[in-house]
Amino acid sequence: MTGKKKCFLLIVAVLCLICPVWAMELSVDDAVSLAVKNNLSLKSSSVELEAARLRAENQWMEMLPKFGLGATFESGNETVVEVDGKTKIKTEFKSFDFTGEFGVSLTFNPGLVASVGAVKQEYETGKVSFGQAQEKIKAEVRKLYYSIVFQEEYLEMLRGTALSQKNVYEDVRNKYNVGSMSLSDLMESEVAYKNSQYAVRQAETEAGNAKRNLANLMGINVDEELVLTDKMKTDAVDISLDQLLGSISNRHDIKLNIAQTELAGKRRTAENLKIFVPTFSASQNFGPVVNRIGENRYNDLGGFKASVYWNIGDMLPSSENRRRATAFKDAYNKLLVEREKLIRDAEAEIRNLVHVIDNCRFEMENSVETLRLAEDYSNLVSAEHRRGSKTNVELNYATTQRNQAKKDNLNSKYRYVSSLIDLEYATSQSLF
Repeated sequence: MTGKKKCFLLIVAVLCLICPVWAMELSVDDAVSLAVKNNLSLKSSSVELEAARLRAENQWMEMLPKFGLGATFESGNETVVEVDGKTKIKTEFKSFDFTGEFGVSLTFNPGLVASVGAVKQEYETGKVSFGQAQEKIKAEVRKLYYSIVFQEEYLEMLRGTALSQKNVYEDVRNKYNVGSMSLSDLMESEVAYKNSQYAVRQAETEAGNAKRNLANLMGINVDEELVLTDKMKTDAVDISLDQLLGSISNRHDIKLNIAQTELAGKRRTAENLKIFVPTFSASQNFGPVVNRIGENRYNDLGGFKASVYWNIGDMLPSSENRRRATAFKDAYNKLLVEREKLIRDAEAEIRNLVHVIDNCRFEMENSVETLRLAEDYSNLVSAEHRRGSKTNVELNYATTQRNQAKKDNLNSKYRYVSSLIDLEYATSQSLF
């Protein structure tokens, strides 16, 4: 081997050792923080929220007086005919005229004040909605994170099984070559080995897809190599059903319903004030006019004007404003009914989740004992298989039972953690 090839292989080896360092190590809290910061759906919602904040800050400007300023300057030729005795004398000269206009006007209705409150409430409603979207993304990220942890643990077990099946297959093949094993034994061990390889590849694909989905939720490159550092938290959590039911008002959907109800009520109030309360308006205009500048011909065409008017047409039930006010009233009443339904559904959801968590805890504790028995049985059959007292069929059966027990144990852990996350989202409380 030449020196250049050795150098190249050395560089490749060093890069292979360094590459894992480049992978992004990620705790569940890191994943949540990245999602809150980079998730595109949240970014889109934050833009809408910022626009609502600006509207809320500037809506009061609708009540400010309005000012107008204008000016016109004209020039032209004028002809004046003067009679001096019997002689007519025509004189032509340039004339310059100036017309100015300055005015201030004010329109006021209590509905304008109510509209300011409605726009501010719209912003508050947007904040509640944005908070709900954030918490939903956080829950999705945590559940997906722990699902990947489950998949990677299961994948590691499958790889160990595939290696074991490979060793068995090679052992049987060697014995078949010397005539101590039958062809059926060889084919059976080969099928078991191929199946274990397929299971590993399928699990790798699923874990890879889940990691790409997690990267997408976090708003980072989907091809980023992720190394998850946290394990599933399966410690027992003390849960008080009465305390959880007492915190229903903290749920995001109920908070949003309350905010939307207040918004509909304020919009209806604003609309009714505009309809049934007269509008006051006042204006002061100044209109200086100077004809033939230089000859002191000055007039002011401005003046003061004030009025109070009622739009009788808006009071008719068929008018657009009355229909809009009625729509806000209907929306308000509908939201009250929906709130009652949300509370009942929340109570049922919380009770169901507590029941599911209890069952998952029971399954998880039982699966530990089942897994221990399955591993002992698998180890016993494997030892007897090496001594020749157990067949390949019995070995494969024991391995399958052990793998299933391991998978059931991991599944029960994930269901437990996932249900706790759902319960946290359902109650807006931190449980673990």
